[in-house]
Amino acid sequence: MNAKINWLTRQIGQSPHTKITGYLGEMVILEALRDSQKYQGSPTKTYHKGDLHVVNRKTGEYFRVEVKTAKRTKNGWQFCLRKHDKYGQTNIDDADIVVLLCVGLSGAFWPFVLPKEAFGAKKKIQIRNLDTTHYSEYRQTLNQLEFEL
Repeated sequence: MNAKINWLTRQIGQSPHTKITGYLGEMVILEALRDSQKYQGSPTKTYHKGDLHVVNRKTGEYFRVEVKTAKRTKNGWQFCLRKHDKYGQTNIDDADIVVLLCVGLSGAFWPFVLPKEAFGAKKKIQIRNLDTTHYSEYRQTLNQLEFEL
């Protein structure tokens, strides 16, 4: 893991704010992509297009990626997939791929890379256990992210 990801890990651990945690999670995935030989990534500049634009360097295939980041609580990790209220808005429907980034108490990361269709119409999901969750087959590592699902 590179030095920037280590720095982002410390920032996520210290951040009590959901928006900051979300932004930092996006930066962790972006840094992992920059270290990758397979993909190139960049943040989006407009809302309704996902958080990141990702391109396969070899094939040119393009993905809109929405990153959802959650810190561990006593009930596991909780992710809001769709919301529109006075506190903000989020929507995975405009992305091709969704990355659920689970952040452990020690600062470890566990990314789950899923097609948005895997969630159906759910607005929220919860992962209680990393190994026995319904989404276990989509679990990956930051060093080997794979977007062709």
